[in-house]
Amino acid sequence: MTTLDSDARTSQNAIGDLFRKDVTRDIPPVIYFHEQSSEKLLEEVREYIITGGYPEDHPHHTRVPSGIHEQYVRLLGGIARELDKAQGPELPTAWISGFYGSGKSSFAKLLGLALDGKTLPDGRTLAQALLAADTSPLAHEFRDAWEVLSDKIDPIAVVFDIGGVARDHEQIHAAAIRQLQERLGYSHLASVAEYELRLERDGQWPDFLAACEDVHGQPWEELRDDAMADDLFSEVMHALLPSRYTEPMTWADLFAGRNAQNLAPNEAADAIADVMRFRAPGKTLFFVIDEVSQYIHQDEQRMLRLQSFASSLGQRLRGRAWLLVTGQEKLEEASESTVLGKLKGRFPPHLRVHLDATNIRDVVHKRLLFKTEAAEATLQDLFARYRDNLRLYAYECADITTDDFVEVYPMLPGHIDLLMDITSAMHLRSTRVQGDTHAIRGLIQLLGELFREKQLATREVGRLVTFDDIFDVQSSALDNDTQNTMAALLKWCADTEDELAIRAAKAVALLQLVAENRPTTVDLIASVLYDRLDRGDQRPAITEALNRLRDKNFISYSDTRGYKLQSSAGKDWAQERERIAVSHDQASEVVSRELAALIDATPRPRHHGSDFYFSAFFNDMRSNHDAVIKRNHHQASITFDFQFVGKDTQSSTAWIQRSEESTTKNRVIWVVGHTQEVIDAARAWFRSEKMIRTYDARRANLGAATLGLLRDEETRRDSLHRELVNQINSAWVAGKMYFRGREIEPRNFGAAFNTALHRAGEVLLPEVFPNYVSLTVTEKELDQLLSESLGGASAKFMEGELGILSKDAGVMVATCTGQIPTQILGAITSAHGLNGTTLFNQFTSEPYGYHASIIQACLAGLVRAKKIVIQLESGKRVTSYRDPGTQDLFRKERDLKRANIFPATEGDISGRDRIQMCRFFEDHLSATVDREDEALADAVYAHFPEKRTRLKDLKSQLQRLPGAPPLPDTLLALESALDLCLSSRRVEETVLTLKQQLDALRDGVHQLGVYASELTEEKIGALRRLEALMMYEAAQLKQTGELSEEVGAAIGRVQDQLKSARPWQDLISVEADATRIREAYREARQALIDRATVATREAVERIKLRDGFDQLDGDGSNRVLRIIREATTATDAKAVAPGLGELTREIDVNIPRALDEAHDRLDKLIVSEKEVPVVKVRHGLSNRTIQTEEELEGVLEELREQIKEQLGRGVVVRLY
Repeated sequence: MTTLDSDARTSQNAIGDLFRKDVTRDIPPVIYFHEQSSEKLLEEVREYIITGGYPEDHPHHTRVPSGIHEQYVRLLGGIARELDKAQGPELPTAWISGFYGSGKSSFAKLLGLALDGKTLPDGRTLAQALLAADTSPLAHEFRDAWEVLSDKIDPIAVVFDIGGVARDHEQIHAAAIRQLQERLGYSHLASVAEYELRLERDGQWPDFLAACEDVHGQPWEELRDDAMADDLFSEVMHALLPSRYTEPMTWADLFAGRNAQNLAPNEAADAIADVMRFRAPGKTLFFVIDEVSQYIHQDEQRMLRLQSFASSLGQRLRGRAWLLVTGQEKLEEASESTVLGKLKGRFPPHLRVHLDATNIRDVVHKRLLFKTEAAEATLQDLFARYRDNLRLYAYECADITTDDFVEVYPMLPGHIDLLMDITSAMHLRSTRVQGDTHAIRGLIQLLGELFREKQLATREVGRLVTFDDIFDVQSSALDNDTQNTMAALLKWCADTEDELAIRAAKAVALLQLVAENRPTTVDLIASVLYDRLDRGDQRPAITEALNRLRDKNFISYSDTRGYKLQSSAGKDWAQERERIAVSHDQASEVVSRELAALIDATPRPRHHGSDFYFSAFFNDMRSNHDAVIKRNHHQASITFDFQFVGKDTQSSTAWIQRSEESTTKNRVIWVVGHTQEVIDAARAWFRSEKMIRTYDARRANLGAATLGLLRDEETRRDSLHRELVNQINSAWVAGKMYFRGREIEPRNFGAAFNTALHRAGEVLLPEVFPNYVSLTVTEKELDQLLSESLGGASAKFMEGELGILSKDAGVMVATCTGQIPTQILGAITSAHGLNGTTLFNQFTSEPYGYHASIIQACLAGLVRAKKIVIQLESGKRVTSYRDPGTQDLFRKERDLKRANIFPATEGDISGRDRIQMCRFFEDHLSATVDREDEALADAVYAHFPEKRTRLKDLKSQLQRLPGAPPLPDTLLALESALDLCLSSRRVEETVLTLKQQLDALRDGVHQLGVYASELTEEKIGALRRLEALMMYEAAQLKQTGELSEEVGAAIGRVQDQLKSARPWQDLISVEADATRIREAYREARQALIDRATVATREAVERIKLRDGFDQLDGDGSNRVLRIIREATTATDAKAVAPGLGELTREIDVNIPRALDEAHDRLDKLIVSEKEVPVVKVRHGLSNRTIQTEEELEGVLEELREQIKEQLGRGVVVRLY
């Protein structure tokens, strides 16, 4: 390979000779807003790089779609459009954001001072220089936007850093007023400036200026910035207003030294408007304020005041004052709940500017790494020669182009983004980084220091920037712990003269800061240490150097984050971890668990198209002997016996003999090839896991450093786990398998554990399960065996397959003559019954391996064929496929395994019994029933519910009869028999109950038929009418005594009929009696009705004969007579109410009482007519006997005295 020196085409041998500008020059790291001299502005604008400005079809547009050019054009255009609004902008505010060093401060400062019309020492305005700095293809857009805005306004600007000018707890609007007043010639003292504005508002400012000339002999503009300006102002105020300020120092005593008044934001806007009116009429003001986001950070009050200030500027000045502020964060990305997020509504989206990271490369290239034409040719030639080397070994050079290489040499294009990420991480993690030195400024400063301090400029062309050099420049920014570790590491490397280890460690120290997104791998470290274009592959050498550092515990490694420096706390952590003791038994336990996990991850072997499970034992000749690490409870499986034993127990002869023993002949014995490496890996994983368990329990209380170590350990544990799995894999693949007297090489089946396990299973399964049948039965198919009809059953159940079903005279029946059901029945019969678990274990294991669903199907067929009986765990017996719960039983393998299964016997029901039961259905229910138990049970379920319903209806009918006679004993026995037969849905129980209740059923069903045919609704109606005849007509006749002997006999005969056992029979025999009783009643009732009519008429006639009745009008007479007429009930002879006794009382009691009440009402009516009261006098002559004239005279005398006494009072007397 040629040397780099011979490759150079020009005399430029040093890197520093490649550039148009001196790359060792000092470039200030920070832009300061207070540095506003023309010389400083010229220096800054000369260094200022405006990125972007590429058309969409330009190759650079993809890389820089939105540079500084686009943001200037966007902002200026947005302001111009706002000014075009009829009422002016509501929110004249702009937010300029960008990450650390993005150039937002330069962007805002140069824009603001250009608007202010600053001029430069070379005679140009700052605006002209700024526009000239845009050399992009679309630079005219910037110029056009500037001209459009300049035509609309006459601007001035107040540009300041809020952090630098704000006083204690000062609000932004207050600082803005102070800066504006200083800009427009007010005193630098806030108290004085405040009163200057007051004098202007009051129109006294000219008088003040004249008074100042008189008092001090100098104009105020020469005195306002004096250190004693407040005293000078006070003396003028005394001369101007002597009555208010009586002494020269009165004003000073009152106001001197006081800060500006605490104005509200809207008052500040008013003050700004007045200041502009007095000092800058017609001007448009731009406040450009730096670092506002930092100033209001987490300060709710400052945020609220800024919100109000922004709104007040728009409402009060309508575009004559603008507020442009800078901040690190994009408002769009701020949460609504944060202080910054609440500002979104005050800074319109179209007036927001954000400087992205995409312009960094252009800035670095144009500002520092801009090459001469000759240098570009040299570098193009070098790139062409070593492009393949770069692509293979340098950092992110797979797609690098010639222009990419030439622009950023001696860096590589990928270095820029990587260094940005690293510098950002430094800001987040270390308190050593001060100021804003990130990204562009950080990168330019970094390159400058490399050129100066590391003599990069003097190195030969072809050398590259490497991260060990960058470490030397940036190391002071790293945290203390990193520096301490590096100090110890560098001392060890110096002692051992391990230069490559030093370089690798320095690279790790930087790269570990971004390992979360970009793991620090060997490839990455080698690529950032690629120091020469002609350098070959460094990865092997760097890997060895990293291993040396790792052995000394200077660095650690994890799969997720790669290499990192071991901190002092990390060293303590590692020492604590290594002190954890791990016994051989503990390590062996870890190995057994991992073996089980590997088995789980292995595809199941197949035999005859079916998947088989694995079962596994683990033996280590110590604490584990036939330890089960994998058990299959459901299906057939192939069993592996993993032997984790030392070399002294690995004799082939012994293992061959053991594999032929009866207890192990169905196992595949797999002896490990080596153990120590596996034990070491298990111990390392165990220690890591133990550390994690120890500290994770108190994770919430851990410090940040310890918590970080815990997370690293979790990553390390995962890496160790992978190593453990790899060791287990290789150890067993290197071992031997033994099966039925044969030794087998695992590698014959595959190079990996899972492959060998899977393939060995498939090869050996036919020997383990020679009787295996590759059939399974689905749940839907199993239901076919338990359905009423076997027609359409799966072909799997037919002869030639399982042989559960056969055709008998064209009908499908369960015969179970196939090989598998015969084997299962034979096992049950020979053992006189088997537990379900035992049966399943026998036929799912070697040599059968039947699928559990096959066994379920065969048992269902055997039940249907009446060849077995299943006794459930509850004690109930299943003898028929129709028994309740049978389908669920066969669907749930667990319940079936808990049952006991017996061969079927003749039982308690003989063939003769079945004949009698069938005859019962034929004779009494007109139903033809087969002699099978299921058919008999079906007949019970089909016919007995109807009989039970009919019997219930009969009971209801009997309850409607007179006296509600009970069911006879025969029907009570039938009711009980029906309930018993229907009480169980199990076929065997139902048929047995049918047999036991057959006599009661025969008698009861017959009598039920008799009752049902005789007891009609017509007869029930007739009986109820007879009952009513006895309750009303007959009972009233008895009460009144109007009862002839003939009628009395008729009543007796009807009562006897109603009390008989079946009163509905022979009802015709009492029809004549019922007629006699009814006619006798009607005759007696009609006689009473006639008497009542006569008595009522007589009473009416008597009342009409009374004196004064004829004098009543129609209404009066009706009121009197109505009492008599209402004394009786209107009825007829057929009615039964009111009764005969009540009718008699109406005649004997009600009518006389009504007559008396009629007389009383007549008396009251007569009195009202004549105004003379009527007095009733009881004569007492009713039922009185008189035998002599003397007695008569005596009675008359008594009556005369009574009447005379009343007549003497002037009343009318009525006897009663």
